[in-house]
Amino acid sequence: MPDFTVHHLQPGKTQDASWPVAEAETQELVRSAMISGKISGALEHGLYQPIAQVRCAEIHEIYPITNHIEHDWTTNPEVIQVSGRQRSTSVGDIAVDLEAGKAWVCQSIGWGEIEDQDQVARLIEASKNFLQSDGAPAASPH
Repeated sequence: MPDFTVHHLQPGKTQDASWPVAEAETQELVRSAMISGKISGALEHGLYQPIAQVRCAEIHEIYPITNHIEHDWTTNPEVIQVSGRQRSTSVGDIAVDLEAGKAWVCQSIGWGEIEDQDQVARLIEASKNFLQSDGAPAASPH
């Protein structure tokens, strides 16, 4: 069963996962990722952070596992490693399968594979750094 590294869109990340008011450019990048799944700008500006390692059979299982439905999702048995308190996964967030060398962005319906291999490579690098740090927050590469 594959392990996926979940990356959340987190400009101005704080431990309580609040989102402070960001500058206009950052707000536009966040809006673009959250509304349309266009992650390029947000990824380039380091607005993604790897936040958890999740073990599940299929990409579509990540969404319900990483959402606060009846309890804090970080206590789910599929969650192998997590960095602090986290919000639920939502549109614009990313999942990476290191073994397969693939990444997906959460869309309003389902997950869309990220085709840009440079973006995938950056996400894989950030995922590896996160896993080596035992879940300590790590900066996404630019």
